[in-house]
Amino acid sequence: MDLKMIIDKSLISKMKEFGLNSYEIKIWSALLARGSATAGELAEISNVPRSRSYDILESLEKKGFVISQFGKPIRYLAIEPSEAVNRVKASILKDAEENIKILEEIKTSPILKELNLLYENGITKIDPLEISGALKSRKNVHDHLRFLIRNSEKSIELISTDSAIVNKINTLLFDLKKAKERGVKIRVAAPLTSENNETIKLLKEIADIKNSKNVRSRFGIFDGEHSVLFITPEEVNPGVESAIWVKSQHLGDSLKSVFEHIWENL
Repeated sequence: MDLKMIIDKSLISKMKEFGLNSYEIKIWSALLARGSATAGELAEISNVPRSRSYDILESLEKKGFVISQFGKPIRYLAIEPSEAVNRVKASILKDAEENIKILEEIKTSPILKELNLLYENGITKIDPLEISGALKSRKNVHDHLRFLIRNSEKSIELISTDSAIVNKINTLLFDLKKAKERGVKIRVAAPLTSENNETIKLLKEIADIKNSKNVRSRFGIFDGEHSVLFITPEEVNPGVESAIWVKSQHLGDSLKSVFEHIWENL
């Protein structure tokens, strides 16, 4: 029996989210379909080299995806998929808790102080004109926006499109609320539509908002010094969304003048 008759390539690709590599997926899939099998039988069904099948099954057993049976030759049983998902979830949560604990310890350790000192010494050597960079992928853009919001002390100005405002605000709302609690003045200019009505309601609790239905710009200004300009449309694949970040009082002042002009004419 060929594995292609059991499971297609698209499903194999999706199953990588279980935290398995390609060979492990093929062996486990074959075992799910077979019920019980030896390493040799699974190698034949899955087209995985026989010499690798034993190591792969040992790995699957350690990860909690299969159980070995007594006897010779050793046979294997697959764990029910729903239980496998629960085990993967538990493992991820455990790893995350351990990593968070390590990071919290680092935050209060001399290591972080030394790293900050290295950064502060290094940043003073950079020409102010060179403090800028490209932010690639929506995740990295959002992460940097969160960083800028968390470090804002006086003001945040955002101008966005109708669809982008939903995506960005829903992602950044928590940090914006915290900024508001610190006394940061937040202003947002964006088209107000029926599609983004719920997001705007949430935003009105923490920011001054104006309807910029005829403006298609997308940028943000943080304390008048940090600027983020989007260079791709919101509709692009999240993996290719891009923006430019610049730390420059001059650019910040220029963009703020543009924002003020738009704001006063809305």
